[in-house]
This record gives sequence, C-alpha cells and structure tokens, in this order.
Amino acid sequence: MSYLASISSKPEIFELKRFARVIVDEASQILEPQIGGLLSRFNHFCLIGDHHQLPAIVTQNESTQTYRSQKLLDLGFEYLSESLFARMFNQLRSSENTSNLAMLRHQGRMHLDICQFVSNQFYHGALKILPDYIPDRQRQIAPIELAHAPDSFTKFEQNLAQSRFVFIHTPAVTEFSMSKAVPEEARMIYKVLQTLDDKLNTRPENIGIITPFKAQIATIRNILKPQKRWAMIKTDTVERFQGGAQD
Repeated sequence: MSYLASISSKPEIFELKRFARVIVDEASQILEPQIGGLLSRFNHFCLIGDHHQLPAIVTQNESTQTYRSQKLLDLGFEYLSESLFARMFNQLRSSENTSNLAMLRHQGRMHLDICQFVSNQFYHGALKILPDYIPDRQRQIAPIELAHAPDSFTKFEQNLAQSRFVFIHTPAVTEFSMSKAVPEEARMIYKVLQTLDDKLNTRPENIGIITPFKAQIATIRNILKPQKRWAMIKTDTVERFQGGAQD
C-alpha cells in the first residue's frame, strides 16, 4: 500500500516515461478508487492477490458500503469495500472466462490436514499441497512428532496430538464489556502451549499466536510471562502476521 500511495502522489513520473505493463501484488487489499485511476495509465495490467485472505480494511458499517445505483449493481458493483481484484475475479469466474483468470493451485506452507479444510471451504477443493516430485512435499504429509507415548495422554492432549487442525470451545463472555481482551481464551492458550511443550516436543520459537486485537495480545503475553522460555513465541494481530509463517 505504501508503494501505491508513493506512485500515486508523483504523477509527473508518467510525463517522463510511458509504461506498457504494470503488475500489482496483494491487489485484493486495495480498494477500487485507490487503484482505478492508476491502471488507466497502462496498456496492460496484471493483478495478483487472494480475496479469500485479508481484504481491504474498511471502517464503515455494511449499510453505508452498499451501492444504490441499479446501473452499477447490474455491472457487478456490490460493496464499496470490495476490491477491484475481487469484483473482476468473481465476474470472470461467473462468465467462465478462463483466458484472463488463473489460480496458483499448489502451496508449500500448509500441512495436508490444514490444506484440505482451507481448500474445501474457500477454493472449491482446488488448492493442493506440493506435487509428488518435489522433495519438500514430505514435510506437508509428515505425522506429528510425539515426545511421549500417546496412551499416557489425556483426551485434551490426544486431540492436539492426533490432529493438526483443532477447534477448542471456550465459554462466551456474557457480561457487557468494552474490552477486547478475553482472559478465558488466553488461559486456554496457556493450556495448549503446555501440551505442545511437554507432550509434542514443540520448540517455542516455532509457535505463533494470532489474535484480532492488541488488547488480547497484552492479555496473552501477561498470562505467558511466568514461563520465561515462552518469551520468544510470536504473538500478533492477523494484519501483522500476514506473510509470516510458523511451524
């Protein structure tokens, strides 16, 4: 976004030199008004992004984001919060136009167990792990390493040891509060880390904790503070974690 703002603030660049093509990375995070005027300066543009990941950040509520012009609605404009990338992607896919649309179908980060959920929920089953001929694929199908025999585990520990993708229920916060901190979830994170540390032989530097709000980051770090060896665990918001990876 900083590069986009930089080039938009220096229109004199286009008086000095003409560019035939432009490639925009992370295009799904850029709102349409921010990029529409810029793209008109090029004969060809290529947008790269993923609107199923982090969208553009918009603070207005949904009722103020909706287009009201029927002509715009007929053209596929729905929400002011939608990026040009997302709108064009959806229009091309619905029209079965495959000549201007492509998807990278193999990824090398997620384990197969995690990839299957993400692929089915967001990509119609099209997202896969690395092909057989790539050696790094073995990391994506490897079993979880255990530090102790699983027959000694509690049910909670077995859930973490037998699956790389686990949902854990915590009680809802019923009392009204303006705070965005949830101590109960922070305490559950502590319990999960204990299991990873004691039973699954996981190194703290390989662990990442993602949470939406800075207030919850502070709560989590405060609860983890007594365990000195957990100080290197990365805890951050979704936006700041974007592009990073932890085992």
